[in-house]
Amino acid sequence: MPFSIRPSHRFPVQVTVLIFVLSMIAATPGFAAKDGRPFWTEKSSFIEGDDLFVVGVASNSKTVEEARKQAFENGKLELMNFAQVTSLEARGLVVETQMTFEEPQPNGTVTVYRLLRVPIEKLRAIQDNLRTQTVVQEHALEKAQRDLQGVQQSLARKLQLLDGQSRQTQETLDSVSKLQETLGLKTSKIEQKQREVEQLLQQLSDKVKRTEPAQSQPRVAGTKTMKSTANTAPLYQRLQETEAQLDAQEAQLRELAVRAKERLASENETAKAYQRKCKFIAKGMTRDEVIEILGESHQFGRYLGPYQNGFSTIYKFMDSKGQSHDVSVGFAFNALVESLVGCKGNEFHRF
Repeated sequence: MPFSIRPSHRFPVQVTVLIFVLSMIAATPGFAAKDGRPFWTEKSSFIEGDDLFVVGVASNSKTVEEARKQAFENGKLELMNFAQVTSLEARGLVVETQMTFEEPQPNGTVTVYRLLRVPIEKLRAIQDNLRTQTVVQEHALEKAQRDLQGVQQSLARKLQLLDGQSRQTQETLDSVSKLQETLGLKTSKIEQKQREVEQLLQQLSDKVKRTEPAQSQPRVAGTKTMKSTANTAPLYQRLQETEAQLDAQEAQLRELAVRAKERLASENETAKAYQRKCKFIAKGMTRDEVIEILGESHQFGRYLGPYQNGFSTIYKFMDSKGQSHDVSVGFAFNALVESLVGCKGNEFHRF
């Protein structure tokens, strides 16, 4: 059977001679491998001195050249499986061919055995480097996981804070609405009490008119005058009680009106401040720059554009009439300002 020896200039001459001698011995009766093949064709890999040898086999190939190439690739696969290393050339490991054994087959094909060699020290250095890189990557992955957990926890805390502030804002708006409703009810009651007073005064006037003739007569019998006084006394008492109730309600109404005006005045100042500050917003600003001008807002919106996604930060306020308004700052996908709505004299849009 033909075989060839291809020593490399990097391969020690002593080892080359040793393998050649062993191959010759293996070719003699009693020392040959199965079917007269060299001894190394029966192995997948073995270590000799400071070198690792692996055997690549290509069976039933149509041509010798094709078989040699396939045997070399199969030998590299065997080496990578043995050493648990991928991309040998990328790691700087040179794989050298020590010898080949070609075996023609009865069906016209050829089987080639290719003996490959690599230095063990070089291979071990690559393995150590890979282990070091693996440890570094594991540490980096663990750090990234810890950082991600920290970000998630921070986000959860911010979401809780945002929920609390949203509830407080809603409670404030509900209080203003209830205050307006209460103000209307109080006004209706005052008007009703005023009508009752007018009716009482009219009744009192009618009563006085009816008693005037009796009072102009001589007071011969004082019983009639006493009776008139007795009949009018409860009316005065009712009038005084009604006046006291009206005074109390009017005082309460004034207090509520003052509170409502103060609340609306405060909201109006906020509205003026937003309208004054929002004129400094311009396209391309970052969210931090917007916060420095308008302050932090905890109300957000999200929208889908034809080319990209974005979000908006909303600043809500009320005017002096109690009507709700807002200034909306829109951000593109890169978190830069692209639109401004609700700012008088400085509105601009995405397109």
